[in-house]
Amino acid sequence: MQSITDRFLKAYEYLLSEKIISSGLEFSNKIEISSSLLTEIKKHRSQVGLTAIQNTVKFFPHINPNWLLTGEGDMIPKNNEKTAPNTAPNTAPIVKKSEHYVKYDSGNSGVVNAEKCAQCEEKERVIKAKEEVIASLHREVQKAEELVQEKERYIKALEHAKTTSTGHSTTKQHRKAG
Repeated sequence: MQSITDRFLKAYEYLLSEKIISSGLEFSNKIEISSSLLTEIKKHRSQVGLTAIQNTVKFFPHINPNWLLTGEGDMIPKNNEKTAPNTAPNTAPIVKKSEHYVKYDSGNSGVVNAEKCAQCEEKERVIKAKEEVIASLHREVQKAEELVQEKERYIKALEHAKTTSTGHSTTKQHRKAG
């Protein structure tokens, strides 16, 4: 099974190969991490962090957040249309369409009933995916903290064993000398 770092690197390679990004520097600037951290991640000397994952999902919406987080599904959803890189999305149709989706129910004290539109569903999907990413990263942090605590206990046990064995050898040396 691939790690989240491996999937992150696969997404990075995809973005490079499709010329959505032109370089590692552009990618690291876009996702708001240092280029040296990206290098460390590429060399597997560092794990990808929350900022990199969140911003990859944020700035490259054609990368499937669920795949990036869990490895489930495809990296690029089959029904996804590619957005041309470095182009701002056309938001005018969204504003125009939103007028058709909101209806006021005058009989219910002005409560707004909104029909689900495609953009709303997509936003909800992205929010849910980001929440899943955050929850997964919190679990990873918790596991890492537990591992650190376990390693600290192990180090203390080794130090104690070393101190104990050093104390015994010093006592034996004094007995031989006397």
